[in-house]
Amino acid sequence: MISPEIPINETKRLKKLYSYQIYDTPSESDYDELVQLASQICNVPISLITLVDKHRQWFKASVGLEVSETTREVSFCGHAINENNLFIVENASKDKRFLNNPFVTSKPDIKFYMGMPLTTPDGYNIGTLCVIDHKPRILTEEQKIAIKILSKQVVNHLELRKQINEIKNAYVDLFEERENSQRISKIYQKILSIVGHDIRGPLNTFTQLVELLMDGKVSYDDFLKLAPSFKKNMQNTTTLLDNLVDWGREYIKGNNYNFSDINFYHIVEKVKCNFVTQANIKGIKIINKVSNGLVVYFDENILHFIIRNLVSNALKFTQTGKIEIEANVTGSHLIFSISDTGIGMSEKIKNDLFKWGITKNSRLGTNNEKGTGLGLSIIKEFIDQLNADIHVDTEINKGTKFTITIPLQKNL
Repeated sequence: MISPEIPINETKRLKKLYSYQIYDTPSESDYDELVQLASQICNVPISLITLVDKHRQWFKASVGLEVSETTREVSFCGHAINENNLFIVENASKDKRFLNNPFVTSKPDIKFYMGMPLTTPDGYNIGTLCVIDHKPRILTEEQKIAIKILSKQVVNHLELRKQINEIKNAYVDLFEERENSQRISKIYQKILSIVGHDIRGPLNTFTQLVELLMDGKVSYDDFLKLAPSFKKNMQNTTTLLDNLVDWGREYIKGNNYNFSDINFYHIVEKVKCNFVTQANIKGIKIINKVSNGLVVYFDENILHFIIRNLVSNALKFTQTGKIEIEANVTGSHLIFSISDTGIGMSEKIKNDLFKWGITKNSRLGTNNEKGTGLGLSIIKEFIDQLNADIHVDTEINKGTKFTITIPLQKNL
């Protein structure tokens, strides 16, 4: 038996794993359904969601296995997390790495193993989604693709769970302070509305599809055809949660801004990097027209949030065009704008842009991108807190320009 190698990024990998705060938590239906689906697709008796820490592998969800954890030294998943693709052992009894492994020579009598690393958005393999059989076998390409898709769904659930926990922790801090009850109530009602409508929806839809597939009412081929759209929905949900967490964090701080000298040009470049792929797909040029020497005294997180959301909004409603970001300081004010050559908007839509609770009327983008309107509503919250101003110029089929004017005094 050959023990698994320790990844070169082990310290950071473990830190990332522990950040999810999921180790030794009770079973959850979202994860249980994913392993059930994996077993059904691959027609195997055992499937697991494993998380590999320093000395052990722990099973967040399992089918066909009674134990909840094993030592890392004898784990197959300990080998799999060193890969960036499927790790496959077609016949463990003939593989020198595993032929003397106690899980091969005795219960659970592993002969076939296939594991796909659970790779976090920042590139750390924290565990696997794996399928196991008591006999040697070879899976089809379609089954392999399905396990890859399901492994991404596991990570999506972990990310959503983590961000929801951050919101809960923020509430704990607020209630411990026992101050400003009106502000607490306002945050509570808004977040409940958003979570209930815009976050729970995509998760429920995925769960319903899993149930239909398990009941034989949806074919496996149909499931694969729907997978790309579910991936997009989960990405949109993650973006929504990012905005929600960012807003909650800043709103909780109240007027405790973190001001410093920041280079506006560099902030725009960071935002551009986030949207390179999306812009290329839609044939859009993002043009940074800000002077490289423009330095402003401001809260970097808030500024990044505003620019990121306005550029994202411009990308959604533009096709084969351009987005320009400009900025300058006039007297004691920072004035910057994000303009696009997109489809523009009607006067009614313009008037509803910054209203909470209009998410159900949010328009689809030029590639049917779904939005919630949350980003613009949060931007307006920041603008009001900062005694700033936001102005919108728009024309149907000509484009839209957002102009923000913010006072730059050091004590707002």
